Amino acid sequence: MKRIIAAAALAVAFVLPAAPSFAAGVPSYGSVKMSWSVNTTANMQLVTQYGATFVQGTAAPNLLPSVALACAGTGSEVAFNMTFGAINPSLTNPIGCLYTNAVATSVTTNDAAGFKVNEYLDAAPAGGAVFCAFANGGTFPLTAGAVVQSTRSGNPAAALACTGGLAVPVATGGTENAGTTPGNPGTASLEYYSAATNGINVVSNPGQALAPAVAGQDIQLVLPAGAPSTVATQSSYMTVQLFPN
Repeated sequence: MKRIIAAAALAVAFVLPAAPSFAAGVPSYGSVKMSWSVNTTANMQLVTQYGATFVQGTAAPNLLPSVALACAGTGSEVAFNMTFGAINPSLTNPIGCLYTNAVATSVTTNDAAGFKVNEYLDAAPAGGAVFCAFANGGTFPLTAGAVVQSTRSGNPAAALACTGGLAVPVATGGTENAGTTPGNPGTASLEYYSAATNGINVVSNPGQALAPAVAGQDIQLVLPAGAPSTVATQSSYMTVQLFPN
């Protein structure tokens, strides 16, 4: 009987799978899969009257008149407020004041696909005025890099067609946030026109910008011939929009 029981136990031992064993000096393996994704983050900053570095200017603006005595801009600058001052119009020809080193845009982002920056006017300027943008250090769209200052001088020609530059278009297709304050993203009561479907493509960057990517431009205000006089100061807002490629 004992032999029969022992034989049966041995038979069961042959049927059951052997448990894994760890032999001395031989590794045993297992694995765990860990998955993740990385969100896109981006930051855009603006300055007006920029200098050799990305800093906000506060001095009297450097205005270049299309003809002598056209520009009468005076006083100190306030951040995000470009002051052209009083302009002496012409009854027969367009007249312009070009603001050098007017606006610089700085972007940092981890977006592997890159980004674009465009700009447009929130509403049509009064009296038939036109704003012309001129790229510094290249042509639009700029590839953002280090700060490039304006090299324009003398009496830049004034033309409602913005010869040599691009007219900043009036926004279409988006929604106005009717604030009263210009400034960087996050500013309280910020005035902007969101998600317009048109605009000047100021910057086109093909990939990440982990170091600040900067692009600068001059802005010329052009008045048509015989522009009507105004006692009150006229103002226009320009939205600068950062979006992914």
